[in-house]
Amino acid sequence: MVFVWIQIHLITLVFAHKLTFNTEADEFSVIYNSRQFNFNLQKNDSLVSVAETTAPTMNGSSTTEVTTVETTTRPTTTQYLMYTMMNSQTIYSYTFDFSLFGVFGPVKNGQITIPYSTYLPALVFNDQLGFLEIIGDTQSSRNYNHKWMTPAGKFRRQRGSLFNGDYDFEVCYSQNAGTLVFSGYGHSGATQVYIITQNSNWNQVENSDKYLSSFQNPGNSHYIGFGVVEHDDMIYLMGGYSTSGSPIEVRNEIQVLNLKNSESLQESQTRQWSFMTSLKNAVYGPAVIYSNDQLLVVGETECIQYSQQYTYTCRDVQYLSLASNTTGVHAGTIEYGNKHRDDESGLAYPGMYHIPGGNVSIFGGASALDSCIQQTSLETDLDSEWNCLSSSESALEGLKYFGGDSTNIRFSNFVV
Repeated sequence: MVFVWIQIHLITLVFAHKLTFNTEADEFSVIYNSRQFNFNLQKNDSLVSVAETTAPTMNGSSTTEVTTVETTTRPTTTQYLMYTMMNSQTIYSYTFDFSLFGVFGPVKNGQITIPYSTYLPALVFNDQLGFLEIIGDTQSSRNYNHKWMTPAGKFRRQRGSLFNGDYDFEVCYSQNAGTLVFSGYGHSGATQVYIITQNSNWNQVENSDKYLSSFQNPGNSHYIGFGVVEHDDMIYLMGGYSTSGSPIEVRNEIQVLNLKNSESLQESQTRQWSFMTSLKNAVYGPAVIYSNDQLLVVGETECIQYSQQYTYTCRDVQYLSLASNTTGVHAGTIEYGNKHRDDESGLAYPGMYHIPGGNVSIFGGASALDSCIQQTSLETDLDSEWNCLSSSESALEGLKYFGGDSTNIRFSNFVV
């Protein structure tokens, strides 16, 4: 199925009409304002012949005007959102369907029980294999499970997993290297980046040789709570904190690993992390997504009181411009949830998604309020206050936790 936008300019009428049809049917008619238009799609799917037949006159004659116009075609795509929440043991699956009539969704496909015991697994979509990967338990380093699931919710036998079992780890998928784990806990102050599902075009990666270069630890103990995202085979790691020192210092640095044009394990292993820039606000447990040549960042930041005045950085949506490598904020635009510590608040580990040409959405997270469990904004209006949806208004299910508010989310956005 393809979608075709046809815009026909006739002498007597400027006629714009959106049509959806199967290319196997190359002829069809449209009645518009009592006038009949006959369409004939050419074999190359790029030209349409349009014949307008006028109503018969008193003597029975009629006239036909033929116009040939170029069309714009594009394949259908489906954007998926899959997520799970702390202690839910469930993956919720939604789709957004794109057409020339707009974007439909989120539409729930179903909910899938995770086939092993876990508090909060990591989720990531493997584009090469076409599977969602469900990995371990971010709350336990003793959970070694690693499963593959189709977008339809069917589990497949996983072959050759290289997952160690880690605590408070992050994951992402790289087109060149495969699925990667990022771990800063339990390594005596060191960090690890390693492959758990390799690029299937590479020679077999052995367990002893799966490691890429380590990212930088700003402290000398465990480094956790950072966010990771991949775009165009650039890996960005930001925020988090090192558990050494008192008080704990939340970080704002952004590190980057460039895996572009890396065609082998050996070449990927030569690539080194580098410091890129810093976010305006230190952040813990962020969700990071790509939107319009920016990385958008939402997580737990500070709401500190100075002489009865509060700095509401916890209401900011931060961004990294990929065009200029500079950072900024959409200040004071979002609800920050239940304030659960004296000096920090914000939505730790929320979910996020972006509909190209449409909305950006934040959902769940600790401790998103039941009255504002999802927040949305037009992608072109991020500086305005975002719209709140309660749990009863949101189409996304399963976001409420025991106390009525939300908690940590793990999610994956992908298009097939």
